[in-house]
Amino acid sequence: MSNLILKILVIVTFFTLNIFAKDINNINNSQWANLHLYKGVNQRGGPFVFDDTYVEFEFGGRYEWLDLYGYVDFIDALNSKSSDKHGGFL
Repeated sequence: MSNLILKILVIVTFFTLNIFAKDINNINNSQWANLHLYKGVNQRGGPFVFDDTYVEFEFGGRYEWLDLYGYVDFIDALNSKSSDKHGGFL
C-alpha cells in the first residue's frame, strides 16, 4: 500500500512541478504539420525486410504546458506493384 502511495505522490509532484515550471504568459501556442514521401529499400519491420514507398504525415503542437506529437504512415502510397506491401493491409 505504501508503494502505491509513493507512486501516486511522485506522479502528482511531477505534474505539479511541470505546470508551475513555465510562466504561462511566455508560452506561445502553436500547431504544425509535415508531409513526407519516403522510399524504403531493405527496411526492417521486425524480423522481416521489405521495400516500400510510403507517405508519412507528422503533426504536433503546443497548448499552454502540453506538447503534442503524432504521425500516420500511409503504406504503398504510389500503388506500385514492385512494393512488397502492395495489396496488403500492413
